[in-house]
Amino acid sequence: MIREPQHAFMSGLNDFRNYLLATQWDMSRRELVGRTVNDKGCIRIQADTLNFQARMDLLRFLLTLDALEIERAEQHDADLASGCIEDTPEKREVCEVQFEMIMPAQLVAIDFMLSMHHYAPHAFPALSAWYEIHRLGKRYPIPDVEPFPRVPVANYGWYHGGRFDAEAPADGPRDYLAEQWNPYRHPARVSMYAQMKQGERVVYFEESDHLDVDGARACEFVTCSFDHDWYARVQLIRQLTRLASGLTRRF
Repeated sequence: MIREPQHAFMSGLNDFRNYLLATQWDMSRRELVGRTVNDKGCIRIQADTLNFQARMDLLRFLLTLDALEIERAEQHDADLASGCIEDTPEKREVCEVQFEMIMPAQLVAIDFMLSMHHYAPHAFPALSAWYEIHRLGKRYPIPDVEPFPRVPVANYGWYHGGRFDAEAPADGPRDYLAEQWNPYRHPARVSMYAQMKQGERVVYFEESDHLDVDGARACEFVTCSFDHDWYARVQLIRQLTRLASGLTRRF
């Protein structure tokens, strides 16, 4: 079907599907540390979910496909308007973007999950990937790889981790500054923090039936820009920039 001109825009999605199938049994792309702690406080050392780099690769591939689809639609529309291609109802239909695999709400949800990964090099890695692809123009083509043969998943043993705070006190996702400022910045909230069933105090959050991201606020968060005076304020408040003594009034 993708060989037909009207469905050519789907070729990248087909390449992505083929890549997933080909690398399904590539154990080098898996985490070796399990996710479940047993009643003895031990974690299985065995190939499990995709590792951080593999997840970022897949995200960059999909973001690249989204960016290329936008470029394809714009070029197709221009060619149709200039008479370079025949004007037909079918060709008019594909003047619009045909898919968006990673929408802002999905991007924010992905970043939330990646924020809990121990190999994340910095905050908002998914948003950083979106920016370098959609704003800086970087592209990550999907490689053509030979399928990996199916292999048994080796069990390398167990690692004793114990409780998350076994060797040193750990607060987890707690924010002391937010607890101080929430009564003033968010007076409508019922609490300054959230209390877990085991007694841990963590940053304030709200719940729903499933992991839910507000689409409008996610779009605002991903694509927002601020008035020019906010840049100076942020730099001064966070002490990124210090003014020269005696020259404050100039600024």
